[in-house]
Amino acid sequence: MLGISFGAFMTQELIASYGIDVADGYLIMVGRLDIDEDTWKAFSEGKMTKYVYENNGNYTIELVTSELNVEERNMNRLAAGLGFNRYTERLKGISDLSKITYVYGNKDDQVGPLSVDETKFLEDRKAQIGKNVGANHDQAIQAGVSLINQLFK
Repeated sequence: MLGISFGAFMTQELIASYGIDVADGYLIMVGRLDIDEDTWKAFSEGKMTKYVYENNGNYTIELVTSELNVEERNMNRLAAGLGFNRYTERLKGISDLSKITYVYGNKDDQVGPLSVDETKFLEDRKAQIGKNVGANHDQAIQAGVSLINQLFK
């Protein structure tokens, strides 16, 4: 099962609803287990946020001021419908997540990086984590695609 960006949230919802054994393996890219509240709340209003990073890795979440079309606004509302979930809570009953490889960028401009708590949650349940240092949303997706290419050579 492959879930990228919005698909990452869909994949997490699938696992939370039906268990880890729905698929033989999962590649989840550029999602969040517990996305920042400022982001999912903005999404619920059809708005968009961006993560702006300082040199030390800290970030602020800013509202995107450009006008979004109706499709973008509605996609954001759909994303909020999953993003408000705390998947560390919803998945806590699953002790083995070793079927999951989770790829993210530590400078993801759209959903932010996995937090220390999210990373620990995944590590404690034996998920593989692909941290891409300096990678934004699109760069982390490209890193994940490279991983897929390596696996299927």
